[in-house]
Order: sequence, then structure tokens, then C-alpha cells
Amino acid sequence: MTSLPAVTEEHWGAEAVCFRETPDAPELWTSERRPAQPVWTYLQQMCQRCPVRRRCAAEAVAAEQQSGIYAGVFVPERRKSKGWAAAMNQLREIAAVSAGAAPPRPGKGCRRE
Repeated sequence: MTSLPAVTEEHWGAEAVCFRETPDAPELWTSERRPAQPVWTYLQQMCQRCPVRRRCAAEAVAAEQQSGIYAGVFVPERRKSKGWAAAMNQLREIAAVSAGAAPPRPGKGCRRE
């Protein structure tokens, strides 16, 4: 796996499907619980077709995000779940960032910022 190149555009999140299609519903993406199955499936489908999915995953890893959906992966709160490390590994795979490589520096991308 390789590290992603540094992003030159600070606000890459404007291209995110979640930003474009659910601008008035940030709670869909920032919940402490995984959504009900129909909603979860819909959100995952949105992430699958997102042009900045890899970037979202890379920034979630770099910022060690908690409690939300990033690049189609539900990330639980670190202190409440053993699933946090597994979610980070899944995000690394999506971002194509190896566990030892330094992920890109977080910027102003995801709509949750």
C-alpha cells in the first residue's frame, strides 16, 4: 500500500457525495450508533460512489476519528468499543495507507468539520 499524496485543495469535502446530497442532515453521518439497516445501506451506497472516498478514509485515520461514518465505515467511540481499531484498519485499506505510513495531514474535508 502507498501513502496518498498531500491534498492541495483544502476544502475537498465540497466534492463529497454526503456534502452534496445530505447538506441538512449531518446527524446521519455523526451518530454514536450505527443507523438502522435501511439507512445504513443507503449511506454505504452513497460512500461507494463518492469521488473523495479515499481522502475521507485517509483523513479519518489521520485524525483518529470516532463516532461517525467515514468512507462507508462506521467508526465507534474508541472508549466504548473494541471495534474502533478494526474500523481504523478498514479505513486504512480504503485509503490505501499502510499501518506504518504517515497518513495525510487532516484538512477541512469531511462535512462533519
